[in-house]
Amino acid sequence: MIEINLLPEELKVRPSEKKLFGGFDLRYAVYALPAALVFLVCAHFFLGVTAMVKRSELGSLIKKWQNMEPQRKALDEFNKEYVASEQDAALIKPLIDQRISWSQKLNRLSFDLPSGIWFNDITINTKELSIRGSVISTEKIEMTLIKTFMDTLKGDAEFITNFTVLDLGPIQSQSIAGNEIANFTLKATLKTK
Repeated sequence: MIEINLLPEELKVRPSEKKLFGGFDLRYAVYALPAALVFLVCAHFFLGVTAMVKRSELGSLIKKWQNMEPQRKALDEFNKEYVASEQDAALIKPLIDQRISWSQKLNRLSFDLPSGIWFNDITINTKELSIRGSVISTEKIEMTLIKTFMDTLKGDAEFITNFTVLDLGPIQSQSIAGNEIANFTLKATLKTK
């Protein structure tokens, strides 16, 4: 077939400039195909080597994991004991918070004790604190000293904290060597828990 091209020379397509597949020169296709194959082979090789390395790392990690089995079991046992001890501590904490520091109470009794009063007996049981004491006064103000002592104890927040009631029991007077001594009893009822 005869081809007639009436275009001017500058617009004519020369045979070396013929394009294939939307502007792609066929000459480069000869070089691109082997390059693409080499790239795919190299990528396949690289990915294969990477997979083998990762597989060996996974195998070594699995061995380490299996070798650590006794340590994991010991850690699990420790965690179980720790959780159990935390639960025990949670149960014991309210009991500790409710306990009474008797040494502190006795110290407050001693601190609040006015001159002329002494204790004969202090008894503590599950329901109350009982104090038997005596008062001597040269000014004959035994009752005032006892009332002052009771008011001081009622006003002492550290002492009265665990008690609901502080009652004065019977007061008995006696004379020893010409001095009047008043024997009294105080009862402090413990708060129920």
